[in-house]
Amino acid sequence: MTRNKALKIFALSALVVYGGGVIFSHLEYSSDDRAACHNAGGFLGRIWCPSSVDTAGFRVHFVRALGWPVEAVVAPGKRAQQIEFAALKAQREKEAKALVELRRSAESGDVDAQVKLATLYQQGFGGSPDYAEAARWFQAAADRGEPDAQNSLSFAFEKGLGVGQNFVEAYKWASLAAAQDGTKTLTDRDTLLAKLSATEIDEAERRIREWQPQGQAEFLRAREEAARAVTKEVQTLLNVLGFDVGEPDGNAGPKTRTAISAFQLQVGIPTDSLVTDELIARLKSSVAAKQAQSAGSQ
Repeated sequence: MTRNKALKIFALSALVVYGGGVIFSHLEYSSDDRAACHNAGGFLGRIWCPSSVDTAGFRVHFVRALGWPVEAVVAPGKRAQQIEFAALKAQREKEAKALVELRRSAESGDVDAQVKLATLYQQGFGGSPDYAEAARWFQAAADRGEPDAQNSLSFAFEKGLGVGQNFVEAYKWASLAAAQDGTKTLTDRDTLLAKLSATEIDEAERRIREWQPQGQAEFLRAREEAARAVTKEVQTLLNVLGFDVGEPDGNAGPKTRTAISAFQLQVGIPTDSLVTDELIARLKSSVAAKQAQSAGSQ
């Protein structure tokens, strides 16, 4: 935004009655910005550029007059709108943090995270779709044999979304996905077949025969280690609660499965002996309650 445009917005915002509804503002506002706003607006600048106002648990700072985009923020007095805006801001911050964690997992080679990240880019998380980034992460997961990623990458090559349109590659990835997936992928593959010449079909079939998943052994090993760590945590919690599983080793043997079933029966959840997020949450809650009771009795 240019200085002149910013000053025009500043002048217009000065016409709005303070506290009467929506005014132009921005969530980030430093002391230097406030000084610039004061200098640009004179007396009115000091009225329309206060330090801050505390609304619904977060700081809202008013008009940035020079050089930055402005956005609408509910003024004081509109509490329902303030709460709604605060919730939206908190959700955006939560999503941004989740995206950072998801990217970190994807970059470390987590195939599930790569697919989720690619899907977010494809759907336009936080703005417009970024098909190039979506294709890059679908490619990373597809190279490791993930069928959903292979199917999505096939679609990207068919439509030219984030990659150059290439029916040979589209057919290759649809065929690889079809080897693991259901009839929808088979239908997609057969539709692509009609777009290929005999020479292109031969080339696609050659690529399919020569394809090998990348890093599959490392991925499976990492996933197995993660599962063992979770099981070991469950065993430790069960021991604390008096369900003897022996020395925690990460192997869900008969003793561990029996202890899990006994705990599930005790807390009233389905006795399937499976290690799930709900089971871990219940175990942690029960351990915390036991420790609190023990501390209170001392």
